[in-house]
This record gives sequence, C-alpha cells and structure tokens, in this order.
Amino acid sequence: MAYRLTPEQSARNLIQLAVDSFKKEPGETLPIMSLASEWDDNQTDTEAFGEGIDFALQNGWITVESTNSLPLYTLTRAGYQRR
Repeated sequence: MAYRLTPEQSARNLIQLAVDSFKKEPGETLPIMSLASEWDDNQTDTEAFGEGIDFALQNGWITVESTNSLPLYTLTRAGYQRR
C-alpha cells in the first residue's frame, strides 16, 4: 500500500510549494491552478491536494474569497509560519 499524506502534511507541503516555487509571502494571493499543476508534477497522491487545502482553510493558514470566476486563496502569516 502506498504511503498516504495526512491532511496536515498535505497543507504544509502546499504552503512550502507556494513559498518555494512561487515566492509567496503572507497576504499574497496563491496561484491555485498553478499550485495544483505543480502538485500533480511532484506528488503521488492527487487527492491529498484538496485535503491539504481544506486543512489549511480550517486552521487559518490560508483564506478564500469567492469571485465571479475562480476562488482566490491568500496565504496568511499563520500559514507562512507553518511551512
């Protein structure tokens, strides 16, 4: 059986990816589609992406704002410190 990331591990990996690959800092909008693409290239567990987003939202590591198109996710200071 393949190793499965916990939601917290997934969230930490997402935050790290945002900071390392996209140079994001607290208060900046995350490029969610680019993150998803990068995640697919680097992770074996694609379901963990959504679980990581959910965990990060529930714990205040990112926030979401609904728009007319895609939701906008923003990195918080708490999320930045969790990486």
